[in-house]
Amino acid sequence: ARLGPRLAACLACLPALLLTYPLDTLQRRLFVEAALPAHARHYAGVADCLRSVVAAEGVAALYAGVGVELVRQLLSAALAAGCD
Repeated sequence: ARLGPRLAACLACLPALLLTYPLDTLQRRLFVEAALPAHARHYAGVADCLRSVVAAEGVAALYAGVGVELVRQLLSAALAAGCD
């Protein structure tokens, strides 16, 4: 069966989002922390941030807020596929 271009675009964005979202979460945490003085920071880098977040909050914390991003990505992919 042939998938419509919008559905295919939506399905294609899912794996990318699920693989990259945890990295975005870490990036946001490190960015916010960079504004703090050095003595008040919690993380020594990306690997330390990953270890600390998973240990303290669990793997689910890496995906906090993914629902909103998922809706945004799906709508964007569907609209882009419909522009051809």
